[in-house]
Amino acid sequence: MTFAEQSDHYMAAIQSGVIPSCEWTRLAVKREMDDRLKQADPAFPFVFDDTRADRICKFISLLTHLQGPLAGQRIKLEDWQVFVLRTIFGWTWRETGTRRFKRAYLEVGKGNGKTILAAGIALYLMCADQEGGADVICTASSYEQARLALDTARNICLKDRVLCSKFGLEVLAHKVTQPRSVSKLRGLPAKGSATEGTSVHGAVLDELHLAKTRAVYDSLRTATSKRPQAILVCITTAGNDTSGVCYEVHTHVEEILMGKRVDESFFGIIYTIDDAGQSELGRVGGRTGSA
Repeated sequence: MTFAEQSDHYMAAIQSGVIPSCEWTRLAVKREMDDRLKQADPAFPFVFDDTRADRICKFISLLTHLQGPLAGQRIKLEDWQVFVLRTIFGWTWRETGTRRFKRAYLEVGKGNGKTILAAGIALYLMCADQEGGADVICTASSYEQARLALDTARNICLKDRVLCSKFGLEVLAHKVTQPRSVSKLRGLPAKGSATEGTSVHGAVLDELHLAKTRAVYDSLRTATSKRPQAILVCITTAGNDTSGVCYEVHTHVEEILMGKRVDESFFGIIYTIDDAGQSELGRVGGRTGSA
């Protein structure tokens, strides 16, 4: 099955109810399906590029698991992951060909491979997104949390000489570099000032719900506004702080999916349970509560 077929199968299963899902997941799938139809209209400013959509899926499928019974085996993306990745990275502006989505928010339950997915996205943005001098950042509410994704990426590279040779990667103590494109993947502490004045091609912000202030999120939004294809990806489990930046972003996603707000540069999907308690089938899910 191709990645496109995986994604289409997932969307059809969500739409038909074969995979029980929450309202926000259904609405995220509906948004994608509606946009696919809209692109037939020349007035719709975006087009879906299957080649670009597949590229990140192919790249992450080259990476290997580090822990558990799957350690050493190539990553096999699940249908929901393929849907998310293809949607985020497949859409482009019709006139310029640059990436549509500047920000992405993925809220998912624990135990769904969040860290290795974050590491895969970060590595892709650094070495395979065809961006010269790509500066990619892994960060979180604490430097220790930020190091999880960074060290996962480092360890994947350390254990795979073929990957490093193919993409020309060098693994250092605190970063991964691609000298031929002058690109780097690094971790940053949870300080808004850490990215001031930088021009960042990609940022992966882990566990946004633990952020005590909005300084890091706002700083990364600014840092990723300076390049035409830069993107900020937030991957988090659910939380219960209704005064934090995560709740604000979570609410922003809800309003986009309900059609109350238009933000064509923002992709968001929330895996949780509906008020009635209908949980999603399989491992993907979340706990009740706002982010």
